[in-house]
Amino acid sequence: MLNLVWLKSFTTLVQYRRFQAAAQALGIAQPTLSLHIQSSKNS
Repeated sequence: MLNLVWLKSFTTLVQYRRFQAAAQALGIAQPTLSLHIQSSKNS
């Protein structure tokens, strides 16, 4: 099942087009954002 946090991470990444910028916008670390994206692909 798709997690809403992962969905928010993905849409923010699409908006900002850079992992670091998206992570800053979300208030999380870049490795955490990477894990969210990876987890969403595997679900």
